[in-house]
Amino acid sequence: MIIMKIKTNTDICLYIDESGDLGLNGSKYFILSLVILEKKDEINLKKIIKSMRKNKFKKELKIHKEIKSNKTSEKLKKYLLNEIGKLELKTYSIILEKRKNKQLITNNKYHEIYLKLILKLLNHLNLNKSFNLKIDRCINRNYQDIFNTTLIKSKDNILNITHSNSEKFIGIQIADIISGAVLKKVRDKDNSYIKIIEKNHEIIEK
Repeated sequence: MIIMKIKTNTDICLYIDESGDLGLNGSKYFILSLVILEKKDEINLKKIIKSMRKNKFKKELKIHKEIKSNKTSEKLKKYLLNEIGKLELKTYSIILEKRKNKQLITNNKYHEIYLKLILKLLNHLNLNKSFNLKIDRCINRNYQDIFNTTLIKSKDNILNITHSNSEKFIGIQIADIISGAVLKKVRDKDNSYIKIIEKNHEIIEK
């Protein structure tokens, strides 16, 4: 785990996870999703997951340490999205259709594309409060320092950046579920997942 530029504590944390890949071959879309959580939201989410593990999805979640879009059941994902909707969390996704962005993918390394997409999301939010940023560990360790430094220079209200396995943070898992829901929408023309949280979710396209 890498943490940078710790100034002080904050009650706001942004979690980011992705769906798809950034190669010219492979997935048609790359989707990055962001979830804004205040401390009270994290407490409520942990209660929801704890209840799911003890009751309705006890058997399924006994097998999985974390909730992932490509591993958990349709029933669980839709249930969780409904619970997220009740909390009225603010969530955002950016869709990169790779066919239309070949030059971006060809001329940039993975971490550079990832950085551009995160900055587009953060600039769209225009969040004027300080926040912590937690990202699923997908950036090569050799590039994490330059990635963090560039991001912090671009957005001086970032208090610290953490690259971590998604199982450590429920917020990253929620971002993963949302990315999967958006992928269903654009790839499979299935709106049933993202529709559950559409009032509190915004999609932007690259």
